[in-house]
Amino acid sequence: MNDLLSAASLLLAVVGVFYGLWYPEIIKSLDKQPPTHDEDKVLPHKEISTILFSKSVPLFISALLISLIFLPDMVKILINSLLALKTLGIAEYLASYDAVRTAFFIVEILSIAICIHACTILNRLIIHRRKLTGKR
Repeated sequence: MNDLLSAASLLLAVVGVFYGLWYPEIIKSLDKQPPTHDEDKVLPHKEISTILFSKSVPLFISALLISLIFLPDMVKILINSLLALKTLGIAEYLASYDAVRTAFFIVEILSIAICIHACTILNRLIIHRRKLTGKR
């Protein structure tokens, strides 16, 4: 379990670094208002497309993959913990408490949260990009 926690933590840290580096640039591109004239939309469309495909899509895909890789182990930990709590009771369950499993569970929750947020940002970028192409 220690190796699993180490791997999950390391991968979350890598995604977290990219998230921290790219987030300001992604949000900055979302804050730009689309020009009113179609001729002026070419450059902003190109800029948003670049951000979309070079930062937002890779961030979402990497966060999704990390979340999916460790999801089965997270579900097993959750089911085993709930069953142990039900059969043993709180006192005996706490006696066999495993901080490493809990830490792994938290790391996976954070991975899923980053994945959901990356998906939200990706969706917002796609919508913003469509405004520049006139597609609905």
